[in-house]
Amino acid sequence: MKRGDTPKFVEDNGAAPGSCVIMTDNAFMTTEVWEEMTPFFMEGYCKVNGHVEANLQWYMTEILDGFGAHHN
Repeated sequence: MKRGDTPKFVEDNGAAPGSCVIMTDNAFMTTEVWEEMTPFFMEGYCKVNGHVEANLQWYMTEILDGFGAHHN
């Protein structure tokens, strides 16, 4: 993704709703990047299914087995 591209640009060009690219200096996932990405995931999950989109009061759980931020 080029500097300045937005999640809307990425979605308008074929990516799934909620897709985004957030670069880090060392290419590892960090806690800060994860927290920055989470709203995009939630937006995408809400758009992926008509039942979910119609019931925004529902809670969602995302299970990421083995996820851990890399700090080095």
